[in-house]
Amino acid sequence: MDTILEQLLSQYTVKDKDNPLEQEITQCHQTLIQHLSKADRRVVLRIMDCYGHLECQCTLKAFQTGFYLAWKLSQELHAFEGTCNQ
Repeated sequence: MDTILEQLLSQYTVKDKDNPLEQEITQCHQTLIQHLSKADRRVVLRIMDCYGHLECQCTLKAFQTGFYLAWKLSQELHAFEGTCNQ
């Protein structure tokens, strides 16, 4: 089920490159790496990679949680409608 949810999430996830925050992050990153040694740049890139992976994991977990909540609510509504029709 998780694989299906991952595919569903990726189908509807669009990263907005025109987002001002994305642009600010890119600008700050460029400014920072200009002032760092090669070894320090590697550390910054590793931090950014880890942050990106963490963001993806958090997004997927939030999507899965929301999906399961909607599914449970749907089951509850279906059960409730069944008791009202009797």
